[in-house]
This record gives sequence, structure tokens and C-alpha cells, in this order.
Amino acid sequence: MSLDENEIPGYKVGKRIGRGGMATVYLAMQQPMNRQVALKIMSSQLGEDSVWAKRFIQEAQVIAQLTHPNVVPVFDVGAHEGRYYIAMEYLLDGSLKDKMKHGILIPEVLRIVAGVAAGLDYAGEKGFVHRDIKPDNIMFRDDGSPVILDFGIVKQMDSGPSGMTQTGVIVGTTSYMSPEQAQGRELDQRSDIYALGVMFFELLTGRPPYKGETDVGTLLMHVNDPLPELPKPLSVFQPIVNKALAKDPFHRYTRAREMIDHIQQLEPEIKKTISRLKVGNASDPTLVKKNKDLADEDATLVMSQGDSSNTGSTHHITTEEELTKVLSSAKATIKDFSSESRARKARRTRNLILSVSVVAISAISYVGYQQLVIVPQERAHAEALIREVEMKTQRKVDSLIAEAKKAREGLLPTETDRVDNIIAIYKQVLKLDSDNKEAEFTLEKFGDRYIEMAKTAVRRRDIKKAITYRDYAEQLVPTSAELPGLRSMIKSLRAEELDREFFQEEVNNLLAVAKTDIKQSKGFPDSAYTKLQQVLRIDPDNNTARKLTDMILEKLYKQTESDISRGRLGNVRSDIKILERYYEDPIKVAELNVKFSNVSSTLAKNDKFERLEKRAKRLLREKRTLSVNDELRDVYLSMKKLDRMSREVKSGLNDTSDFDAGIARKAIDERDFNRADQQIDIIEKYTPRYAILAALKTQLKNARASSEKSSQFITEAKRYMNANRSGDFKRADLASAYAAIEKSRSVDNKNINISGTLMDLENLYVTEIKRLISSNNKELLSAYTRDTQLKDWPSDRLFQLELLAKKPVKKPKRVLTGGF
Repeated sequence: MSLDENEIPGYKVGKRIGRGGMATVYLAMQQPMNRQVALKIMSSQLGEDSVWAKRFIQEAQVIAQLTHPNVVPVFDVGAHEGRYYIAMEYLLDGSLKDKMKHGILIPEVLRIVAGVAAGLDYAGEKGFVHRDIKPDNIMFRDDGSPVILDFGIVKQMDSGPSGMTQTGVIVGTTSYMSPEQAQGRELDQRSDIYALGVMFFELLTGRPPYKGETDVGTLLMHVNDPLPELPKPLSVFQPIVNKALAKDPFHRYTRAREMIDHIQQLEPEIKKTISRLKVGNASDPTLVKKNKDLADEDATLVMSQGDSSNTGSTHHITTEEELTKVLSSAKATIKDFSSESRARKARRTRNLILSVSVVAISAISYVGYQQLVIVPQERAHAEALIREVEMKTQRKVDSLIAEAKKAREGLLPTETDRVDNIIAIYKQVLKLDSDNKEAEFTLEKFGDRYIEMAKTAVRRRDIKKAITYRDYAEQLVPTSAELPGLRSMIKSLRAEELDREFFQEEVNNLLAVAKTDIKQSKGFPDSAYTKLQQVLRIDPDNNTARKLTDMILEKLYKQTESDISRGRLGNVRSDIKILERYYEDPIKVAELNVKFSNVSSTLAKNDKFERLEKRAKRLLREKRTLSVNDELRDVYLSMKKLDRMSREVKSGLNDTSDFDAGIARKAIDERDFNRADQQIDIIEKYTPRYAILAALKTQLKNARASSEKSSQFITEAKRYMNANRSGDFKRADLASAYAAIEKSRSVDNKNINISGTLMDLENLYVTEIKRLISSNNKELLSAYTRDTQLKDWPSDRLFQLELLAKKPVKKPKRVLTGGF
């Protein structure tokens, strides 16, 4: 529907500010008054339905009958071209639902509840049940005061069958429906009080008390589920929730004003709760934040006061001191708009008119009557009758005063039943003689006495007697200048008693939980210790907490001592840290720490030794190589650091030296003297007492000496081989070279240069013999052959040449050709 379609005479329609099932609400300007209003225009489709049109008009008629600060006022109602409309006050500060998204302070919650209760009390007294009280239908003026709106489904009590709704028909919002509303039964204002109780619970906790998976499930919870419980920090409000949400309407508040009275009765406890929450939290804990996932009681007290600025209003109730004013203001509003007040004002107006009329008529009549009727004899008779009445009254007064005096004989102020009787007598006297000084004086004297008795009771901290005596004083001397001070003294005493009761309850709860934790804990009960310390902060002289603290610490000390002695060190370090913080004897804890260090060091060594031992066994199973042997030696050396006297370590190191000795022997055999030196040095470094170390050294020394002498003969052989002579001289040089090689072999047959030198000598013989065969120098060839026979040569080439030299030489055949 466009704005052009919503043109209403006398109004300039602006932006849409809301929409519901029946109508749409626009911000509009009422032209003649130049006043901003909320213009509620019914849907044109619904307007064609007479039932919905009637309901829409009924809403306007209902609101028009409700003139109250907490009920939205109607400025105008009408219809234009089939579209019904209502012009209402435009509320600037949003809805309660919007405020709940950002968080509301507990004092502010109470102001909202008190304001809504005042409006509901007024509507209920006028005979109306709203039936849909919920946060969406509560809005705020710019001064922060709550206003009830949306009376579209309101029901007038005793409306009969002609009313807009009837028994058996369920209307409203499931989360806020009373059990009787959910069951379609007859409703009265106690159903609205139930909805207000639901809203109160939601404002305190951030969640509705009943929320099923479906609407039907929610309705069944309202009917069948037990009363919801508030988080423990907010338990002061539990009696109010229980009363407002009673399943049976007869157990609820009869009128909404009684809910305000109940809050006022609990005012001292509420103020102490708010103060206590503030002290216990760094952020302002009195702010309740809406959160669908709240699971624990502390989660309702999490937002800081600064976040509350998001609600848009600058009129927050933030301190418990303002709470008294809020509650008093709500009660004053109820009183001013109650039927008694209206009737009293009407009677006062009628009486004033009647009095003026009677006085005027009486004055005129009396003048005529006096002149025409009354005679002196009748005047005297009238005066006699007046005197007789006065005498009877005086006799009654005297009798009552005498009765009171007799009743006062031996009276003790604590005998309240007798005091009540005496007060009643003196009040009867004052009814007969309002100026009776004796009665006034006596009652005032009683009142002053009770003020003093109340003060004495306060000093003795007897709160019950103090309140009783104060009540008497309030009744007898309500204007006494001492009463305000007495009230303050009693309030302070009540607050202290509440504190004491609260802290004692807290102490008892903490002790109970601590004892349970101690029984269930297998180790040191940290949570129990923390709770016991909390108890001692609240009550430093609490003997139970001290004994339990000493008991769990002594138990921890003995357990730690036992664990150390048995080598069970898993939790010892953390347990010692606890004892260092809390145990009363630091010297014993220090000694315990030394024992722990020694045992843990020993166990650590043993553990490391075992791990090294396993590693050594694994290496021993592997094929022994040089790298494996080196790794194995390192393991045994590490084990030696942990246990120098271990036979296993000594045996293991000797085993590695055996492997090194084998390598050293092989190196000596191979005349790799550098390698042999390295292996012998390793043996001497790590096993200086190795049994065959000296023999290895001697073997190496002898081998090195033999090798040197053998090398000298090899050098001599090479000199002969390189002489470069010929004929018999060369033959002699080669023979001398072989003789030198044989000497070298005889000195050190493992000299690695022998085979090479002998090969070179063989090559020289082969070359020379081939040359002699070619030159057919038989004589010298025969001599060379004799020299090489029966000698050990690297190959059989000389033997083959010897065979070749023995074969006869074949002459070439002549071939005759031609004429031969």
C-alpha cells in the first residue's frame, strides 16, 4: 500500500514505523494541532471484514476509556474511504524488545515493571484484560517511562457473549500466555499479571521461562512445567516470580499493584543484592543482557554499564537509591488514578456544591424560621438537651479514661496485647472528645516510650522487636521528629542482618561444596582449598575452614613425602609448589624439595642408563662395522658417566677395543701403519688397560722395522735394474736385482712393493731374452735361461720363452723356377 493510498484528511502521512497483522503504523503530522502522531491504519482487505473492523474500532474505544500515564493515549479515531485509522501518541524511545537486545540495568528493570504494573492495575480496575502483554507492546516516552499499547485483542471482563472474544478461543503470544489463557478458559487481570511475571523473568535472565520447540510445546510448558528458578545471585526476586507465575490464578497477585507492594517490601534486600553484585564484579553486574544461549547463572551478569548507552534512552535508573523514588512514584500514580481516588474527587466536588447550596438555603430559612417559629421556651429546651448530651459524653469519656488508667496499672510496654487494648480505649476517647488532652498526652507518651524501646532493641540488634516497637511508634506519634532517624537505624540493621545471613549462607554453601570436593578428589583438592580460602576471607575466625585447610595441606605433605620415598614422582613437583605457597612450615618443605631433587636425579640417571643399555643391546645385534662400533663405544662411554663402576660398561668398552684391535692387526698385515696407529690410539684412549694393547704396539713396531729393511732391499734391486748396462754386465745386474728382492722377501714377505718390483724384473728378463732369441745369441741366451730357471716369477712368460729357445731353427726352402 503506497502513501498516496493512505491519505487521511487532516493528516500528513510520513514514513512507515511499524507493521502488524491487522494494520500498518505511520509517523504522521496532525495538521490542525501541528502534532506528531503514530497513525495506525487498518489494512483495506481486513477493513472489508466487519469482524476485524469492529475489533479495530474496539481498540480505539478501549484506549479512549483508559486515561493513564502508562497507557498510550488516543487523539483521534475515524474512517476514510473504508480505511479505519487511530491517531495515537508518537513514542520516541523505542520498544522494550529493542532495549532488551542491548541490556537493561536491574533498577531500570524494576522501574519498567512498576510502570507496566501501574498501567495494568488501572486497566484491570476499569474491567479490561489486555491478553497480549509482551516486550513488543511496551514502548517508551523520551523521559524513559513505559507505555502499554496494542489493545487490539483486549477483552472487557463480564462482556458476555456479545464480546469480541469468548471462552475456548486462544489469542495472544505463546511465550507470555497464562495457563488459563493457553487452555482457552475465562480470563481476568490476573492473566495479564502472569504475562508481566514472564516478562519480569525474561528481563532478569535474558530468556523467557518457558520455550518449547513448537508453540504448542510452549503452551504445554506454561500449563505443566514447574515454576522457573532465577540464577542464585538474583534469588531475592524469586518470591515475586513465584507469586506472579503461579499456575492457579487464585494464588497470584489479585491486582498488579500488589506486585509493586511486594517489590517495595523486599526493597532493602534488593538494594543489598544490587550493591553486592556491583562489589563482586569489575563491570557493572546489574545489567542483564539478552542472550538466547545463556546456560549458567553468571552469564546473566556480564555487560558493563557503558553498553547500556546503546538502548537509546538517557533516563536510566542506575542506583539503588533511585529505586525508592521509582516505587513510590508508581504507587502514587496508582493511587491518583484508582477508582477510590476518582470517587473521592467526585464526592468532594458534589459535597462542595451541596454544602454551598445547603448553607445558602439554611441561612435564608433559618432567618425566617427564627423570626416566625422559634419561641424562647423551645430555645431553652434545646439548650437543655444539648447540655444533657454533653454530660453523657463527658461521663463516657471519664469512664473510658478511668478504665484506661486501671488497665495501665502494672503495665509493661512489652505486653503488647494490653497495650493494644489501652490504645483502643484512648482512641475511642478521642472520637468522643477530639480535643481530650489526657488521651493525646498519654498516647504521645506511649509513642515516645516505644521509640526509645525501638532504639534499645536496635542497639541490642534485636531486629524483630525493633520493628514491632517502631510500628507502635508510627501509629501513636506519626509526626515525631525521631521517627526518620529510627527508620534509618532499623534499615541499616536489617541490611547488616541480611548481609550476615547472606554471608553465613554463602559460608555454609562453600563449606558444603569444599567437603564434597575433598571426599571426591584423589589428589590435592584445589577447588576445595579455594573455597576454604573464600570462607576465611568472609569469616577469618571460621574454625571449620581452618581445620579443613590444615588437614588437606598436612595430607598433601605426607602423601608427597611418601611419593618421594617410593620414587613415584609424577605429581611431586606440582605438589611441592602447592606446599611452598600454602604450607605453614617452609623449612620442612625445603627439606622435602632437597629429597625430591636427589631422588629425581638418581631416577633420571637410572632411566637414562636403562635407555642407553637398550640402545647398546640393539647395536650389538647389528652387523659390526666401524661406524656401528664407534656408536656402540659412545653409548658405553655415556653409560660410564652415569655409573663408572658398571661391569657391563667395562666389558662393553673392551668389546669395542677387540673390534679395533682386529682392524689394527689387519692394517699391520696390510702394512697400513697409519691406520694401525689410529686404531691403537683409540684403544689406548678409551681402554688404556686393554690386555693386548702392549702386544699390538710391539707388533706394529716390529712390522714397521721389517718393512723399512725390506724396502731398503727393494731400493737396491731397483738400482740394479736401472743400471742400463749390456751383455754379461746386464745379466749380472739382473741377477743381483733378483737376489736383492729375495732378501727383501726374507726380511718382510708382506712388503707390498715386492710383487711390483718382481714384475718389473720379469719384464726386463723377457725383453732381453726375446732380443737374444732374435739375434740368435745362443751362448748368452743359454746363460739367461739358466739364471731364470727354478725361480718364482709372477707369470709363465719366461718359461714359454725358454721352450721357444730350445726349438731348432727351420731353414727356408728354395723354389726352382724357369730353366733350372
